[in-house]
Amino acid sequence: RVMPLFNGQPAATEAAQLTVIAGEMSSANSTLVADNKAPTVKMTTELTFTVKDAYGNPVTGLKPDAPVFSGAASTGSERPSAGNWTEKGNGVYVATLTLGSAAGQLSVMPRVNGQNAVAQPLVLNVAGDASKAEIRDMTVKVNNQLANGQSANQITLTVVDSYGNPLQGQEVTLTLPQGVTSKTGNTVTTNAAGKVDIELMSTVAGEHSITASVNNAQKTVTVKFKADFSTGQATLEVDGSTPKVANDNDAFTLTATVKDQYGNLLPGAVVVFNLPRGVKPLADGNIMVNADKEGKAELKVVSVTAGTYEITASAGNDQPSNAQSVTFVADKTTATISSIEVIGNRAVADGKTKQTYKVTVTDANNNLLKDSDVTLTASSENLVLDPKGTAKTNEQGQAVFTGSTTIAATYTLTAKVEQANGQVSTKTAESKFVADDKNAVLAASPERVDSLVADGKTTATMTVTLMAGVNPVGGSMWVDIEAPEGVTEKDYQFLPSKADHFSGGKITRTFSTSKPGVYTFTFNALTYGGYEMTPVKVTINAVAAETENGEEEMP
Repeated sequence: RVMPLFNGQPAATEAAQLTVIAGEMSSANSTLVADNKAPTVKMTTELTFTVKDAYGNPVTGLKPDAPVFSGAASTGSERPSAGNWTEKGNGVYVATLTLGSAAGQLSVMPRVNGQNAVAQPLVLNVAGDASKAEIRDMTVKVNNQLANGQSANQITLTVVDSYGNPLQGQEVTLTLPQGVTSKTGNTVTTNAAGKVDIELMSTVAGEHSITASVNNAQKTVTVKFKADFSTGQATLEVDGSTPKVANDNDAFTLTATVKDQYGNLLPGAVVVFNLPRGVKPLADGNIMVNADKEGKAELKVVSVTAGTYEITASAGNDQPSNAQSVTFVADKTTATISSIEVIGNRAVADGKTKQTYKVTVTDANNNLLKDSDVTLTASSENLVLDPKGTAKTNEQGQAVFTGSTTIAATYTLTAKVEQANGQVSTKTAESKFVADDKNAVLAASPERVDSLVADGKTTATMTVTLMAGVNPVGGSMWVDIEAPEGVTEKDYQFLPSKADHFSGGKITRTFSTSKPGVYTFTFNALTYGGYEMTPVKVTINAVAAETENGEEEMP
């Protein structure tokens, strides 16, 4: 409304009424959006066209033209289309977009009066319809490769929807016959073009049906693998699995059968027996043998080294045959005690801590002997062995014993094993157990002397022991003496010294004094193993000489 004024007062009976309308549409300020920017073919989405003038004012009352479509998704047997625009007010117009049958990018440009109505078109990425995935163009690209498990035939297939749009990221399941494998596994995924290349290998010659499945849709092609005709192949057998003795005489018989790729025997073929180190032909025979009329070649082999060996044979193409294992065992008739290993030597003689004794038995060729009976004895029954008497050797040729004792000492171990000729092989070793200084006990006796004549002559004898059970413990001793008030070291004698080392777990000291009173002796000890003992005390009550009739008798 517009009212003229004169001297500040209205100058007209009524105000004039004006209507202000928006200017012309501005494509720079107008926009087009869709409620789904990545739709699928044949679906619908709503387009929203917002129209503004150069000043941002909504423009109403327009009748937009049908939008113009371009891009890959604008092609196809069924083209995209848009319904009539409906004005919603405030410069907003809506229409329903129905997508066509082609996937890809779709550019949508709104138009008004035959002119582009926005600065940049709306771009939608239209996807194919994966729910209608199917396999198309499944073809054999490479065929008739060798059935050697390495050479590959190749199949190419394309996955599309019902409109022929390639579908990316679709998992295709392969059904492969026995003997055929895929380099990429039984599930493959399509690329951006909806394609996948499948490389197949086989060890079975012949034609094979390969089936690919996606979304319950299947397609099948036939591929062919050919046998490798270039050479024959040897198959190896051995005369039983019972071990032979490694004595250079007990022999295995190896038989190699030579056939071609079709299973035909090859008489006269030269067979090479591939023998590992430690195995050789009997009587220095030749490892190269001609196959007989049945295509078989034989070789007897021996060894002096016990163990399990793998042997192969080759013929024609020098490809090794299947491997056969032969086992040679040590010769019990020449059993010998080769060593006694003492594990945990200088163990604690506490009756619980154990040493381990590993007795190793070998034969004349230094092979470890399993299941030999070994007898182990000790120089004293104080060393308790487990098992007591005999134990069998294990896979490592070792008979294992343990020993424990409560008596610290050095013991002589003697191991024996019988040979087949009635003779016996023996060997000795030393086992040492030491006192348990960690759990040693410091003691002193007597703990108290009630009356020692303080005449400077009468003595009291104190005995200090450091023992672990019945075992003396080595260590150092020192004593702290607490004398009555006013008494100095000149007034008493503690002989021979205040510090000493235990010999045989025992130290003896004498004490005399000329001054009466109560004397306290605190004995301390530190074992050679570094363990400090709990101190022990001896109390002596020295009495004046005139109160006693004679020298006090020590207990």
